[in-house]
Amino acid sequence: MATKLSWFNTPESLIAMYPRFFALLWMLCALLGAVPAQAAWTSMGLQDGVGFFVDAENVETVNGYRRVWVLQNYPSPNVYGAQSMMMLIEIDCKDEKVRLLKLVGYSGQSQSGYSQTLRSDTGAWEVTKVGSMFRSIQFAGCRQQMKGGYKIYTSKY
Repeated sequence: MATKLSWFNTPESLIAMYPRFFALLWMLCALLGAVPAQAAWTSMGLQDGVGFFVDAENVETVNGYRRVWVLQNYPSPNVYGAQSMMMLIEIDCKDEKVRLLKLVGYSGQSQSGYSQTLRSDTGAWEVTKVGSMFRSIQFAGCRQQMKGGYKIYTSKY
């Protein structure tokens, strides 16, 4: 005599599973919706072994200043013990200055591992150094549309 599968032996058991299936599906969708969206990072290049990326799709203008998220990947842990750092910088395009608004360190590359907010206060305005990656990010952030796909080379500035 053949044994029957316990779940799928009758149409009634299939019908009884629907409410549970849809409840689990709804819960999965709710949990996935609660996870913050990942940025579409655009590579700006390497400087001193550190990889620089910007979230070119989400540049904002707030009170006349441009705000850009920057990701740095380090080849080994830096002084904070982080292998990647994400920062929100604000750019004054008229006076060509930048300041730090938020800094988050991650134990792994590309925002992986545990995270810690290292700074959340508004920093002082600073002039970027000619030839630095932040100078390239400043110029890129001040463009009217920053949608990625173009390259900025620090040797130009």
